[in-house]
Amino acid sequence: MRKKIVHIIIGILLLGIGISLIKEYRIKEAMQLTQEDILEDHFYDQYEWISDRFVRNSFTNEEQGVQDDESIFASLNLLYMEYLLNDNNRIGFEKVVRFMQENLLTEEGLVGFGAHKDLDLGTMEVIEKTSLADNLKFYKLLTKAYLAWGEPYYSDLAEKIAEKIQLYNIKNGKFNLRHEGEAEHGEIELYELDLKGLALLAEDQMLQKDIYKQSKKILKNAYIHNELPLYYSSYDYINKVYIETERIDTLESLLIVKELAENNGLKKGTVKWLKNQLKSGGIYEQYNTHTGIVTSHEERISIYAVVAQIGKVEGDIELYTLAMEKMLKFQVKDSKSEFYGSFINKETGKADCYENLQALLAF
Repeated sequence: MRKKIVHIIIGILLLGIGISLIKEYRIKEAMQLTQEDILEDHFYDQYEWISDRFVRNSFTNEEQGVQDDESIFASLNLLYMEYLLNDNNRIGFEKVVRFMQENLLTEEGLVGFGAHKDLDLGTMEVIEKTSLADNLKFYKLLTKAYLAWGEPYYSDLAEKIAEKIQLYNIKNGKFNLRHEGEAEHGEIELYELDLKGLALLAEDQMLQKDIYKQSKKILKNAYIHNELPLYYSSYDYINKVYIETERIDTLESLLIVKELAENNGLKKGTVKWLKNQLKSGGIYEQYNTHTGIVTSHEERISIYAVVAQIGKVEGDIELYTLAMEKMLKFQVKDSKSEFYGSFINKETGKADCYENLQALLAF
């Protein structure tokens, strides 16, 4: 009888300890979620606000399109569109779309590479050369905007762009990254392939699903090796080989990593390597492809910005905060400075539009 009572008492105690441990785990889990929410939604708000203000005041014109001196580049406007969409800024997003329609559409209906100001006429002249990367991203952002806000204007324009991509940028299942009146294919820059854009085209039956699957496979197989768990940035369609170089451009490679992260194709070894580099000093501009040794110790704002974006996509709070802390060291926090809020290249002392837009996307 005594043994039974002892067993019952022990059982109750163990049950109590078990419940206590479960409660403790749930409290810790709740605290972690709270910390993550604060980090993502509030902690960096002050830095984002001054960054956004600097970009608007320094790089956008009266129409709220991104204009760099006397030139307009589609890629820069697309980065800003992406930020405005993420920020749920419907008014700002629409203004940039209309700005691009008015200033960057070619005679064929694709988004041109850019436009330059004619100093004699005072008008913007569109560069007829087009980029598959720009048009895929434009299509993707328009489609996402339609899904988010239900505005038919975006879906109609997206459909027109998709038809032109089919006509001019895809031939026999291969991509033509640059179009100047005649479709060609051969070497492609892998960091320019927008897998989400391709997936949306396939969903809308504007692209064969096999092309999307093949593209994702080409990106995944561009993996260099475990000592340098990054990716080759160029591929030769004709010979079906990756174009190896002595040095790897880290930013180009990281843009591929981001694409894979957004499409459930990121390797754990790459994330581990990124964290180790951030903890041991930094992530640098170039590495030797064969040895993985740093060949250029220059740090770029956009490198840390893209790594932070990868951390956000993966929901990896450690990777995100490590990259953000590195990136924020480049931000001007002196309110009396003309560059207040901007991200400055320490060597040139200048605020580059591309670098600042990538930084803005990291928030």
